Amino acid sequence: MVAKFTGQGGIERRQMLGLAGVAVAAFAGCTESAGSSGDPASAATASTSGAATAGTETATGTDRSTATDTPEESATETESADEHAEASGREHSSIESARESLATAHRRLVAQGDGDGLTGLTAANYPVRTDEVLAAVDRARIHVETAQADVLTAEQRGTVEDLATVATFLETMARGQKDMSRAHWRLDDHVPDLFFDGSAATLADRLDAAVWFAERVETSLDDLPSDVDTRAARSFEPLDAAAVSDKLDQMRTAISAIDAIHDAFDPALTGLELLRDGTARYEMRRYATAMSEYGDAADEFGTAVAEFESLSLAEPFAATVEGMTSATEVLEVGCNELADAAAASADGADTLADRHIAEAHEAFDTHDDVPSIPAIDEGPSA
Repeated sequence: MVAKFTGQGGIERRQMLGLAGVAVAAFAGCTESAGSSGDPASAATASTSGAATAGTETATGTDRSTATDTPEESATETESADEHAEASGREHSSIESARESLATAHRRLVAQGDGDGLTGLTAANYPVRTDEVLAAVDRARIHVETAQADVLTAEQRGTVEDLATVATFLETMARGQKDMSRAHWRLDDHVPDLFFDGSAATLADRLDAAVWFAERVETSLDDLPSDVDTRAARSFEPLDAAAVSDKLDQMRTAISAIDAIHDAFDPALTGLELLRDGTARYEMRRYATAMSEYGDAADEFGTAVAEFESLSLAEPFAATVEGMTSATEVLEVGCNELADAAAASADGADTLADRHIAEAHEAFDTHDDVPSIPAIDEGPSA
């Protein structure tokens, strides 16, 4: 019984131990699984590993971003350099185009004169055509404005400002020279003819018109920058400082000549009108009035003599007053004699009056043109 019990118990115990081993193995597997998911050390390790991996990915992402941005920045810098070069090229081209247009304006203006350079163009050159000159100046200004929009350096800005001043100078010369030629046309060598024809009113109008044109030119010259000669010499090769200053001096001298001619003719014209009125009064036997007007005429002609003698005119204005000094000299002498004749006639001394009239005509006859003055030719005779 005991043996049987023991044998069966051994068999059962072995079976139980086998089952127990299987159970232990199974339990061990569950324990490991639980440990992997719940062990703090493992979790920390896993967290550290994950953070490192994430950090690596972030660093890699940053590196990738940096590697991507660098070519874009280089491309921006390249584009900026290209734009800078393009603007510089436009500015340079505009400056050269402005210079070419100004050279055309200068050439077309000078071509209308009688010599080299701007001073070869004088008031005697009539008419002065300005259309082509001003058109070239306008083109130059367009190029200057284009350059101003693209200016890059202080030197370039200075050049553009200089060329703008040259454009203003050439425009002023073209318009001014045209006005000077108009003024001279009114003061040409026909002026003495008008005087000797007795056309005092017509001559006065022409003198006033000449002064008006001259004053307009003077105003335009005063508006030019004081350093226009320096600016032109610095940036516009066809001109130098001397050429600009010489031209300005020439034009101002001509303006002064026109003013002086007007001032000299003013008393001469007044004397001519008084001479005419005195003759009219003498014919009307209003001897006292005639004497006064002849005397006043002599005084005006005397003033005119001093004015004409003080003139020192170069061409083309010298011909305008040719013969006027000697003419007013004999008119002064003759009018004084006529005043004495009127006084004698007023006193009834006809013989004395005739003698003074004869002496007046002797004075008038010493000048080729004076005797043709209507107030003398048709006036009292001995």
